[in-house]
Amino acid sequence: MPETTAGQGENSTGRSKGKGNVRAASTAPEDNSRPAKKRRTNSATPEAVTIYYDTPKAFEGTPLYTKLRELDGDGHFLRYFKYARKLYLELGPCAADLLWRRVLLGNTFDESFKAFRQLLEDWDFVLPNMISTSPRYNVSSQFAKLVDVLQSSETHSNSFRCVIMVKQSVTAVVLAILLRLLDDTLPHVRPVALTTSGTLSSPQDNVTLLHSFSSGTHNLLITNKLSEKLDLCPVTKIIHFNLLEEGPASLLARALTDRNSALHVVYMADQSNDLHKNILKHCGITNQHTPEASGTSSTVQNPPDTSMLLDEDNSIDFVEEPTTGKKINAELAPVAIERYLGSLRDMFSEDCRASTSWCELEPFQDNNLVLHLSLPDTLPIPEPLRRLETQSPQGATAQLCLSTCKQLFKAGFLRDEFFFTPREVGDVIVAGTDGHEVKKANLSANTRCYLRKKPTFWTRSLQNTSARLYPLIISVGPIDSFRDGRHAPVLILTRLPLPHFEQFPVFSNGQKAFVQLQHGAPFEIDDQKQELLLRYTLRIARALTNKPLECAMEDMLYYFAPLDGAWDSKPSDSAPWQFPKVDWQIPWQQIAEAAGYWAKKLVPEDGVLTEETVQDCVIQDRAVEFTNRHYVLKLRHDLSPRSKMKEGSAEAEPITYLDYCKSRVKEFQGLKDENQPLIEVSLVPPVANNLAPASKDTSTVKNPARLLVPELCYKFVIPASIWRTVLLLPSITHMIDRMLLVKEMRVAVFNQSIGEGDLFQAVTPVSANVEKDYERLELLGDALLKDILSTYFFATMPTKREGALSSARGQVVSNKMLHQNAMAAGMPPWIQSKPLVVKLWTPYLVARQDAGDVGTSNDHRRGKRQKQLEEQDVQWLGDKTVADVVEAVVGAAFHQGGTDNVLRTMKILQFNMPEIAEHSDFWRVYAPNAPSHKTFCDLPVGTSEAVEAITGFKFHTPAILAEALTHGSISNQHMTSYDRLEFLGDGILDSNIVWYIFKAYPKLSPGGLSLLKAAMVSNLTLAAVAVESGLYEHVRYCSKEIMSAVKLYVQKIFTLRDQEYRDAEAESRLPNQFWLEVDAPKPLADLVEAIVGAIYVSDRFGTQGVKTFFQKVLRPFYDRHIRLHTLAPHPGTSLFEFLQAEGCQQHAMRKTNLGKEVRSEVVIHDIVLASAAEPTSNLSVRKAALAALDALASDPGLIARTCDCKTQKVGSQGKKTQKKMQQLGYVVDS
Repeated sequence: MPETTAGQGENSTGRSKGKGNVRAASTAPEDNSRPAKKRRTNSATPEAVTIYYDTPKAFEGTPLYTKLRELDGDGHFLRYFKYARKLYLELGPCAADLLWRRVLLGNTFDESFKAFRQLLEDWDFVLPNMISTSPRYNVSSQFAKLVDVLQSSETHSNSFRCVIMVKQSVTAVVLAILLRLLDDTLPHVRPVALTTSGTLSSPQDNVTLLHSFSSGTHNLLITNKLSEKLDLCPVTKIIHFNLLEEGPASLLARALTDRNSALHVVYMADQSNDLHKNILKHCGITNQHTPEASGTSSTVQNPPDTSMLLDEDNSIDFVEEPTTGKKINAELAPVAIERYLGSLRDMFSEDCRASTSWCELEPFQDNNLVLHLSLPDTLPIPEPLRRLETQSPQGATAQLCLSTCKQLFKAGFLRDEFFFTPREVGDVIVAGTDGHEVKKANLSANTRCYLRKKPTFWTRSLQNTSARLYPLIISVGPIDSFRDGRHAPVLILTRLPLPHFEQFPVFSNGQKAFVQLQHGAPFEIDDQKQELLLRYTLRIARALTNKPLECAMEDMLYYFAPLDGAWDSKPSDSAPWQFPKVDWQIPWQQIAEAAGYWAKKLVPEDGVLTEETVQDCVIQDRAVEFTNRHYVLKLRHDLSPRSKMKEGSAEAEPITYLDYCKSRVKEFQGLKDENQPLIEVSLVPPVANNLAPASKDTSTVKNPARLLVPELCYKFVIPASIWRTVLLLPSITHMIDRMLLVKEMRVAVFNQSIGEGDLFQAVTPVSANVEKDYERLELLGDALLKDILSTYFFATMPTKREGALSSARGQVVSNKMLHQNAMAAGMPPWIQSKPLVVKLWTPYLVARQDAGDVGTSNDHRRGKRQKQLEEQDVQWLGDKTVADVVEAVVGAAFHQGGTDNVLRTMKILQFNMPEIAEHSDFWRVYAPNAPSHKTFCDLPVGTSEAVEAITGFKFHTPAILAEALTHGSISNQHMTSYDRLEFLGDGILDSNIVWYIFKAYPKLSPGGLSLLKAAMVSNLTLAAVAVESGLYEHVRYCSKEIMSAVKLYVQKIFTLRDQEYRDAEAESRLPNQFWLEVDAPKPLADLVEAIVGAIYVSDRFGTQGVKTFFQKVLRPFYDRHIRLHTLAPHPGTSLFEFLQAEGCQQHAMRKTNLGKEVRSEVVIHDIVLASAAEPTSNLSVRKAALAALDALASDPGLIARTCDCKTQKVGSQGKKTQKKMQQLGYVVDS
């Protein structure tokens, strides 16, 4: 790498007083009379080199920064403090201070900021010092390397033109200032910054700056602007100062390559940032030498880059996606249109697609990005695109495309995948606990209080004052899912378009239905109708909560509205973007009635009560707003008020319904019709958490059907079919919030590398009480971490034995360390541990006290509800829960994109694995330090061939196989035992087994998966595999005791196997685990793990060899012997262990003596799951247990819908107690 230029001593550093005393280099050109060169196309390949700089140190702050922070108590300059921190890391402390000079020049301060201005005017700004050994060294390594590159360039030449591409405008502006101050070091460099519009940007227009660059007034252009917007003269060098994730500024590189004769490209990368190296490799930049180190070059092969086109200083003219904050500006609009048209093509069948492309994006035509459209006439293309094609027959410009994007967004067509998120590689957007001290629980030091993240969608939505509303149609189905009646569709109307949501389940009394969310066409609304929607929404909220809620229109997050009975909820078959128009199917008369009053008399004025009158009706038996309500079951024409009340009433003597009313109804005035039919009703259940699979409605049990007198009843203003859906709205809106937060987190934290469904599960602990939580993914992630870290420590610690390797791995995967990873990555606020609290639900934001006071007992005057509201802003999480979320996120990353995606995710989660960016890096790190394997004891003749025949893998290095077959009892200078390979194989085997059962049992509960995994990786099972496969014959010992134990074990295993196979054939079943009752010598299990490790190493840490071994040896053995039914020798034991693993506390095997038979019943939460009657108790228990296991295997969600033990809080007396298996009747005494 180039060294700092000699001779640049202390005299290059000086001080200047005030804003006008900093020296600036002359910008006079060497030859202003030289005409600009004409552009010419050149096919020569540009030369590219990579310059590595030292990783910047953590931000410490400068004295000026500290003083300014003290003065800015109200946070008016937070944006500039953010800039200063960024410049400190990129350019150094000098640049961070010089930023404030620019702020001083670019702002007019009023009297309230007089002290701020005075401090800046009086401050002694230090000039850049390039001497790295000096105590006053104040630039970054990245900036120093840039200066080295410029010094090695032919800057004195008249033809020298250099472009430096940066990420942000503030970097360009301050970098230009710094370079001007180095006039002694870079006398021929004349820099100028050309940026997007912003506070720090120069007032000069683009044409003037580009002309000065073309003429030679300036010969170094620092920019973050789009290349197609730049009418550039030929340049000789491009320097990518910031390396971006989507490819380093390829649009500019391609443009300048096409028009330049001798282009040199320099990429600057952090030498410790493995992702930077990975990007260079994927972009085809394989040369990693400095210009002085090598005369060779590499070819520039970059994909189109878009991330540089968005910047925090960008113009306000853009479209913003409200859920994630991603944007489309003018520069990116043509790319967004191209993406959108590509998605439309994919929606049509192949016969409907045009043979040619619908659009063609040309980055450079008259120095503008142009989009040529060729849309098919026969297909229903969205109208904004048709208008765009008509308006731009010669090609659509960026501004036209941006206008079209706005129209598409306004129509609700643009989903989040068509927007762009700029972010530099290595930046982790952390939403942690800033400003909130993490508190610990009084009873447990491992339980802490964290702020909860809320979706920013609603904040953006409340800022939108447009009269346009975006409907989301809520449908509950299938129709017969819930037995309580039809659920009519309901609208949620928002100020901004909600994203696409997948359907999700809701539960009631063990029944399961699905909520489907379909977008409707947006529509405009006047103030009068908006007021009606507000009152209607409040009517629903007041009825759901039985509280007198009120809310101003500007605070309402969304509105509710019904649809009339003729609504067809089926989506359009013609085109997915043709949203159904719902505004004309909103029953405004019904809304107006509900907005005005809550109920009206049931019996009409003419006194005639018919079936139509009470159809789809909710009634109440008193004229008050907050009371019980009832569904109408039927009219009882066989009964009237004069009829006798049935036995079981509260009265001692049977009386008539009329007499009962006289005694109970206040100021009873009698009935107009004493012969009217009665109404049979059932109580409307209270609102519940219907996201919980074990959600139960006890109202029908506690309050059976009753009879009411119609003349004394009132008809609730909302029909029964709509009200059934309304009862689900708290659960539905809660789930929408959860899904919005996951969408936001997926972009902000993981850069969309994890699927939404998997990420939703990964951040959902059991306490959230929803159908899918993190437990399955946590099991997978735990195994993957063990696999990856085993490989890492095996590769990076080549001389350490198994004990040291296990210790190193154990420290990294400990809950304490995983919790620290989560904290460093800002994970806790995103975790969604809180279940829905229906009593606190409202459709608007509730003003609460500072969440920082939650968890304290300073204010004893706060009411219970206020405390509950405050608790909704925070969450108490155990350190283990946070650690489990980290493991689940790792599992989700693997499920989405394999091992390389896991490694990227681990970087985000702050795992420290230097030099590892993708899976192939493991071998790159290991190979130079791998043991030579030159000294080993020759294997007996035929051993290699025999083992290869068993494993299905060809060992290219016999020494590795010899090591895998060598027990630790043989230890000398010529032989190495298998303990290192056993350590590696243990991790590899775990991950392969978990991934196998994860795929083989996609709906099996986490408890079942854990039991299967434990059975498959146990030493007993692996020892049996060693015997069954024949591997045991080739292991080498130097211990008579071990040899004798192995010999005896093999004899017992073969005997038990033969017996079990005979029994299984006689009983027409698959064989069970016949090896469980025999103690196995541990070396046999270690042998299998060592063989797996040897295959992995011999395959250069590839996965194919291990997969082959798994499919040939392990999987057939597992499929034949290990299932839920065979986890233990007795099925009663298997069932008991399964239910215990599921966390169920209320289960038992009940036995009833029927005389000649014994009846056994498996009872879970008072529900009989399975039963059997046999002559003996033992046989009946066995058959009942087998039937129960069959039921659980065929319906994996049964336990979740039946049992809520895991989500119940532990009582004050201590932890829940587990009864013994014998007490619960699963084992019968012999």
